[in-house]
Amino acid sequence: MRLCLVPWHILAKFEAIWYFLGCAILIGIVAALVVHAVLRTFILVFKLDQKRVPKPRDVPATGHDVKSYRQARENKRRRAEKEQQEIEVRAKVLASSPLIRDALKNIQRNEKEKDTISPRVGRPDQSASLLGQTILEQTDEEDS
Repeated sequence: MRLCLVPWHILAKFEAIWYFLGCAILIGIVAALVVHAVLRTFILVFKLDQKRVPKPRDVPATGHDVKSYRQARENKRRRAEKEQQEIEVRAKVLASSPLIRDALKNIQRNEKEKDTISPRVGRPDQSASLLGQTILEQTDEEDS
């Protein structure tokens, strides 16, 4: 029988702690109820209830979706490639412009000489032959 009363003897030794904890719990519950009542009163008095606030309208998203973004990026890449190719062609033309001028002068000079030397009656057109289509480069040895 004494064995059954051992837990009660242990609890009786800590009687002061049990009173303290009981009072702390009771004061906490009362304080929480008072704070809840005060805040609820403020919400009702100042009409801070979120149920009465209208919800904002859903604004449809603007901007790119994935497909249009990829297409715009691809178009931009193609434009950049096209511009790069145009720049390369211009650079090649500018780099070869002295050669083109010289070749045109040679062709014009040759045509003038042909017209003055012999008329082109009955001769096949040389521009259609391979020799007429090739551009001969002028070297320093020919100038001297």
